[in-house]
Amino acid sequence: MFSHWAGGANARGYPVALIGYRLCPEVSVADIVEDVRAAALFLHRHYGRRLAVCGHSAGGHLAASLVATEWRAYGAEVPSTLMRHGMAISGVFDLEPLVTTTINADLRLDAEGAKSMSPAMWPVPSGIVFDALVGGEESSEFLRQSRLVVDRWASAGAQTLYSALPGAHHFAAPNPLADPGSGMVDALVALLEKAAKA
Repeated sequence: MFSHWAGGANARGYPVALIGYRLCPEVSVADIVEDVRAAALFLHRHYGRRLAVCGHSAGGHLAASLVATEWRAYGAEVPSTLMRHGMAISGVFDLEPLVTTTINADLRLDAEGAKSMSPAMWPVPSGIVFDALVGGEESSEFLRQSRLVVDRWASAGAQTLYSALPGAHHFAAPNPLADPGSGMVDALVALLEKAAKA
């Protein structure tokens, strides 16, 4: 369903894994984060590479969660820099505002759980490089969320970038990923190259 978004990186010579995960309300947000961590660990163990991550919307939340993970907690053989480079497109990084919305019927978060699953609020490991792109036509909350993670992480020493994409609404924002000549793919390739050298 989303494989076309791999087209830009593929055309530039990079393999792309599209990670599936379980969904709320069958599982919790914490379970979903563990699902994508397990996928990252599998990919690292299978291919022996450090990884970069890109995600849209809820996938942006997961991208931030992955780059801010303390990877050494998953085994002495796991490099702390397994995944420190990422891009989120119109992501959500502070879940607390969702607690009072109808979306929470599926997420089932209380204030404490929402805070614990908000990567913008987590400790920031060293070496993070993170681009937060957001559709310029998004709601003020999506714009705030991207600015929040960039500002908070930068203040803790991460290398961050905020960019609003002119004219892009929520569902169009990731479309440049399919175009190998787009600026978005240029930025993603730069992250991939940095990750390979980490």
